[in-house]
Amino acid sequence: MTAPEVSQAAAPEAAGSLAGLLAVLGAEEAAYVELGRLAEARRRAIVGADVEELARLAGREQALLGRLQALEGARLRAVQPWAARLGVPDDAVTISGLCALAGRPAADALRAAGERLRAQVEAVQEANRRNAELLQACLASVSASVLQLMQVGQVHPHYGSNGGRAEAPPAPRLRDYRA
Repeated sequence: MTAPEVSQAAAPEAAGSLAGLLAVLGAEEAAYVELGRLAEARRRAIVGADVEELARLAGREQALLGRLQALEGARLRAVQPWAARLGVPDDAVTISGLCALAGRPAADALRAAGERLRAQVEAVQEANRRNAELLQACLASVSASVLQLMQVGQVHPHYGSNGGRAEAPPAPRLRDYRA
């Protein structure tokens, strides 16, 4: 695959960095696709209460997050020629800013790569949101169970803590007058 043309207005070294940038964006997209798969596997592990699988998945996610951090550095290096031309810091370069400098084929390739990456990032965010909701529901269920167990374990109102009769009479009870 060859790099799309860069307009004459762009710096000469931009053609090489365009191919590099597209490669980095593609690698980021692939990493987010894998994070999405891991998020779905995490959901299955949460539902199945598979603690070992959750730990294994966390290790794989950490490795991918490290890879994404390295790719971010590569992306910043790839946009340096354009950042200087745009007069902005490397981390402020946007795809739309690059598209303004690039020729049509390059701009189209950049837009498409950016849209694919954004779609994968949003899919991972949605999967993480669903997993967070599932975990919140699990925690609420466990909390309710613990509260119920604590209520069952309280001393019966007819008996004191020493097992003898309670000193105060029990509270009035509702009676069923249907019988």
